[in-house]
Amino acid sequence: PRPLSITANSEAMGSRTNPESSSAMSGIDTESLVASSAYKYEQQPSQSEARQTTAKTTTATLFHNELQSQLKITNPTIVGMLLYKLPWLWSLHFVAKLGSDALAAAALATTLCNVTGMSFAVGLSFGLSTLTGQAKGDLMLKGDLMRKRLSRQNETCQSCPKNATNNIDVELEDNMAQKEEKNESDPLLTNMKTNSPYSSYSEEGQQTEEMENVTTVEEDLENIPIQPLVFLFRGLFIILLFVVPIGLWWIRGIEPLLLALGQGRQLSQMTQAYLRILSPGLWCYSINWTFTAWLQSIDMADVPAYAALYGFALHIPFNYLFVNILGFGFEGVAMATVMFQLQQPILICVYLFATAHGRRRMLENTGAKGIGRTHLSVRKEIRNALSSLSGIRQYLVLALPGIVVITEWWASEGWIFLA
Repeated sequence: PRPLSITANSEAMGSRTNPESSSAMSGIDTESLVASSAYKYEQQPSQSEARQTTAKTTTATLFHNELQSQLKITNPTIVGMLLYKLPWLWSLHFVAKLGSDALAAAALATTLCNVTGMSFAVGLSFGLSTLTGQAKGDLMLKGDLMRKRLSRQNETCQSCPKNATNNIDVELEDNMAQKEEKNESDPLLTNMKTNSPYSSYSEEGQQTEEMENVTTVEEDLENIPIQPLVFLFRGLFIILLFVVPIGLWWIRGIEPLLLALGQGRQLSQMTQAYLRILSPGLWCYSINWTFTAWLQSIDMADVPAYAALYGFALHIPFNYLFVNILGFGFEGVAMATVMFQLQQPILICVYLFATAHGRRRMLENTGAKGIGRTHLSVRKEIRNALSSLSGIRQYLVLALPGIVVITEWWASEGWIFLA
């Protein structure tokens, strides 16, 4: 037999001298290359379509999730507003049965109540929504950064003593507490990337995680005020500071003002009597509206909606009680309106502060649970809300422009008064 190298050389020479065989082989190679190229060309559109389909699916999912989040707030808000307006119409229905003079007095008193009292509560609450939303986001970000940091510690320092890690956490939380008062002087909450004690993990800490995955709960964390609650009590203080004198003015009497504006003496006296009874209702309305704006900012809009439903259910019986049974006449309608406005803030406060479910929801929805808070406090928040002059100034900077926004409301009610 011939050696292997000789055989290979002869076959190579044969392939060179046989053009038919070489052309056949080249034809086969060309056909395979063309086929593979065509296959790849056909595959490219399908891969592009797959990417487009994936992008569309992701966009649709994000849109669906965002829509659900928005409806979770808007639906209870719309229902609550409707349930709050319907009792006013029902009150006018009762007053209309008592005569045209009573109806005119009740309508005029309601207009004055909206213009001189309730509009201030609505306008001053604009700043509360802004500050509460930012404070909630600030606490949620701090919680995410804490969990990210502790996760890194657990991965890299498995052999470190547990007390050392806890001491570091307490020190960082003390720094956070010291910076709360400093942030009060800013018109808006400062950026966490520059002022947070966890700023070295800025971008990585912004990843969203479940609030229940908090790894440590230290006693020192309970001493840190919950900033959204601070803004709630500060808003209540500032709004009541405006509306309490207005209610006292109503109680003193507005008959001289009505006479100066050209109203009749009998109508002025009846309007004054009706508005005097509505004075406690103004204060209750201001508290209720402040709670409503605050709860909507922390995704708890269902609470004021349920309170409005309960108040509306009892409003009709109260009208029958004060007007038909006790015989207070058109003033009984004002009493029923005050009872309607009084029930709602009481129900909201009882649910939020006196029930375990309400306290747990506040801890979760304010972001306090994310930084390790397990108990709801009130005294520290009230003290910080009232003692910080820079914080009060910060609130007024955002709240006072809200009064300008409601001038449209004043205009519409003014046309009713002139009519």
